[in-house]
This record gives sequence, C-alpha cells and structure tokens, in this order.
Amino acid sequence: MSQQQFQIDLLGSKFDVRVAYLNSESGFTVTEKPAQNSEKDIPKKTFRVPRLLPVTACEVEFMELEVEHNEAARVTARDWLIVEDLRVGTAETIAQVHESAKKRFSGDEFAHLGLNQKRTRYTHERYGQPYTDLVKTLRDEVVTRYLAAFERVYLVEPMRSWRNPGVARDIVQGLEIIAPPHVIQTMIDLARRGHVHSQYLAALLLCFDEQGLTKRSVELLIKAHHNCHPQALDSLARFLLSQREYLGAVQCGLIAMESKYGGARHTIERALQAIAPLVDTSRGGLMFGIDILLHDLDVTGYTNLAREHFREWFPHPEAAARAFFERHMGGARHV
Repeated sequence: MSQQQFQIDLLGSKFDVRVAYLNSESGFTVTEKPAQNSEKDIPKKTFRVPRLLPVTACEVEFMELEVEHNEAARVTARDWLIVEDLRVGTAETIAQVHESAKKRFSGDEFAHLGLNQKRTRYTHERYGQPYTDLVKTLRDEVVTRYLAAFERVYLVEPMRSWRNPGVARDIVQGLEIIAPPHVIQTMIDLARRGHVHSQYLAALLLCFDEQGLTKRSVELLIKAHHNCHPQALDSLARFLLSQREYLGAVQCGLIAMESKYGGARHTIERALQAIAPLVDTSRGGLMFGIDILLHDLDVTGYTNLAREHFREWFPHPEAAARAFFERHMGGARHV
C-alpha cells in the first residue's frame, strides 16, 4: 500500500499527514456490493467502505447502531496499549514490550524463536501471562472504560453553540459535542492508550471546550486518521473551514479522499463556494479564489492529488480559452 505523506501548516505548526486506507479496518467499515449489471453470470465482488461512526449514545439508540458501535469500540492501536503493573513498578506500551522481548531473547540460543514466541516468553516472565492474553486484557480494560465514558457525551444543541449562526456553525453540525470535565479527561487518557474512537471524540470535545482547534486537538485527529478512523481527517477539514482556513481544509479533504473517504468531496466543494468570491491583488496581479487555491496547492505539493480527484479544476488549454471567450465575448460564435 502507498505510504504517501504530506505536510500541512496549521496554527503555526507543521503536521505530517499520510494517506491511510480507511477501508482496511473491519471495525470501522461495512461490506457493500457493486451495482448490479446485465452480466448475471459474473460473480459480484464485495468491498469494504467506511461507515459513519456515532459520537453520542443518543445517536446509537436513535439510529439503532449498537452492533456497529460495539465493533468500532474495540478498535485500538495495539502498540499504544499501556501495561501498568504495580508488581514491577513501571509502565510500558506494547510497542516497548516488543522491543524488550527482542533484547531479552536476542542471543544465538534464541535464534529458533519467532517474534510471537519471544513476546510470549517475555510477558510470561514479566506479567505472568501469554502475550495474546495480555493484549486482550488491556484492550478489554480500555473498551470497558470507553463505553462507560461514552454514555456521558452529549450533542450540543445549535442554540448552545459558541459559534455564530451561519456557515461556521452549519459546517460543523453534528461534530459539536460536550461532556463533564472528568469524561473529557477519560477520553484523553484512552486516546493516549491507543483507543482510536476516543482519539476522535477527545478531539471533538476539546475543540468545543477550547472554542476552536488547538495543536492538541489537531494532533488527536491526525492520530485517529492514521489509525484508519473514517471521519477524522474530514472532520479536521470541516473545523478548518469553519475557521476560514481554506487551504488547510482542502488539503485535509484531498488526503481524506485519497484515503478512500468519498464524503470529503462535499467539504472541499463547500470550501470552493467560500473562496469563489475572494480576490487577491497582493501577488503581482489580480487573482481570484480558485486561482489562489490552485497556486497554493501547487506550492505545497498537492497538485497531483487535486488532479486525481478534481480534474475539472485543470481544463485543457483549448477548453479554457473557449470558456474565456464565451464568458467575456458573448458566446461561442465569437471564438
């Protein structure tokens, strides 16, 4: 799979964002079949597509998403799971367990052991249980804490939003959630421990609680995206759009589309609507919104992505010339 990586400049910081295939995590996707065709004898291949994940318990109940939510709730970044054991007095992540196991059994006398065998021997010695059991125990603990905290997350009613009525509020509709402070801290802790949906929800909670994106909430959304959360990067694009960060919104949307999240197209189209009336005279001439965007996408290395997903932004020179004359000279008969 491609490991394309891009950089986005937000809030005075540069963030590395890579393409993450959002149809690869079973807990975040659903199986679909392609449209029927006349070739009835040809077997139809199924494929996985990202599913819309609920952000409150009310959504789960109203939309009858209990099964889907429970599946999503079990998705963790395994390497980030944290082992805390008073018996040894220290904590280490599963990724650190991997490294410790390699070092502990690195001699020639252990050359016959596979990776999982080394990890199991190490966790038996240190924690008194097999590696797979340890991972399952840690995941179960995280999921149990998440499900309890999730019950205390609520959707913000539009009239209670701190955002001004209009586009800024409309574009983030469904993303504004609130919770008691201790629940927010629980979500942040679970995010740190590798629970992916908590990374997403913690970012949304912080974004409302702190009245806008901060470096912490941006990092959480990017982490969730890298862990294949379907809505994380598109949500970041929507938040950026609500804050009039148009270039960043389009960049995030393009990466989300390349990551197989088609819903990001709507966000990019909303961004285009917002920048269409803009005019810039500070770059040595008159530049309109779309020209500004294309220039900045080119400078930041996003032109290929834009061509892949929005070919209409790059018309053939003859078509562009014809459109110019039709617009300014009164019709095609003048071309």
